Amino acid sequence: MQSAFASKGVDPTISLNQLRQKIVIPAVNLDDVKLHRWRTVVMTDQTDVSLIDAMMRSSAAPTYFPSYQGYVDGGMAANDPAAFAYAALKNREEVSLLSFGTGYTENNIPKGEHWGALSWIIDLDPKNPATKTPLFTMLFDVQDQLPGQTCQMLLGKNYRRINLKLSESVALDDAKKIPELIQDVETYITQNPKEWEATCNWVASWGSSH
Repeated sequence: MQSAFASKGVDPTISLNQLRQKIVIPAVNLDDVKLHRWRTVVMTDQTDVSLIDAMMRSSAAPTYFPSYQGYVDGGMAANDPAAFAYAALKNREEVSLLSFGTGYTENNIPKGEHWGALSWIIDLDPKNPATKTPLFTMLFDVQDQLPGQTCQMLLGKNYRRINLKLSESVALDDAKKIPELIQDVETYITQNPKEWEATCNWVASWGSSH
């Protein structure tokens, strides 16, 4: 990350409160000094933390990377940070919010009311359209959907989200799949021209209405 910043002539040690842009970076504190429990922390442009430390805290995905300065991945609490971004605004009048997801794969549990405890923890049926850990996948999926549903209720027509279905599930650390992810996006745009055009027109309208 330091090399990537250096290649662009940017100092990654700049404090968030020295940035000109508004910024919201969620992370999870593993041991809150007052509560002694893990807690979601939202770092904004009012926070005295370096940019690179904030990014390292927020991207320390458990089982993939070690915790950083006592923090782990903000996606544990805010995989979709749209609601945090909206809440961080001082002036929320005439706000339009465009949210981009990173894609999803289909998971569902047919006749879930008949499942036993073991089926929720690990699904042994190879024909089921659910992941091998249904309970954890469901918790992450619905947690990911909640901010968008909240923003839709708050902003109505001033909120729009794009989150496309992926052709296959991609592991968090599988960088060699990036070309396939790019192709999924291009395929989505090609197969949904009206929806994509409507979104582009909606964004273009911001200049005249805001």
